[in-house]
Amino acid sequence: MNLSERIKAARKHAGLTQQQLAQLVGVAQTAISQLESGKAQRSTYIAEIAYACEVSSKWLALGEGEMKPAEGSFEIDLEETPPSTPNSALLGFLSSSISPIAVVNDGNENEAVLVPIIRDYYPGSDPERIARSQKSNISYRFSKRMLESLATGEVVCVSVSGNAMSPVLQNGSIVAVDTGSTDIEDGKIYVIRHSGQLRTQFLYRIPGGGIRLRSMNPAEHPEESYTSKEMEEKSITIIGRAFWGASFL
Repeated sequence: MNLSERIKAARKHAGLTQQQLAQLVGVAQTAISQLESGKAQRSTYIAEIAYACEVSSKWLALGEGEMKPAEGSFEIDLEETPPSTPNSALLGFLSSSISPIAVVNDGNENEAVLVPIIRDYYPGSDPERIARSQKSNISYRFSKRMLESLATGEVVCVSVSGNAMSPVLQNGSIVAVDTGSTDIEDGKIYVIRHSGQLRTQFLYRIPGGGIRLRSMNPAEHPEESYTSKEMEEKSITIIGRAFWGASFL
């Protein structure tokens, strides 16, 4: 199957019309029609289409693997991660039900890497939506050379939740996170796990190993400070530094 056939098959699998899929992805119905007819050979919305149709983005983009991600598959291979790595348990939490980071040879020296997207949710969210979000096999495409030059460790993408970082990073924006960079550099953007919730904030060090959190929207999200003891009590862990971001407004 070529790309147009896979998109059509994914849409039918999800029981969606072209108009419904277009609305979920945020494009015009004609864009979906052109993809399915083969008039358009490429799209920057492959990850969004895969998410809306609940199919594997790797299968949709490349025709590799199965249409539906296998239950229990992982996108980040943690078996080679040394047990002593501080972030290994956290990465295990993040990578649950996602398939391995895939390197794609585009026929030139600038290979592409498909990096998993982790989508957060608020407490009280619809349980079915949470389950679908955690199991969705979505990825974002990066240049392998770019990641090698900017990241020091495993890379994941995180979908920003809420308006704490508005107007620069709106709700639903994507940030790429270097999980190998957990030592705080004052004033840089980091993603943290706070009692199970993923938060994107400016971080600052405070004496004694604590942290200070700042947002871009202090009127609604005032500054927060936590000592090292409070971080442990509230299960606050630094996932890594955000080195790239995109807003889809």
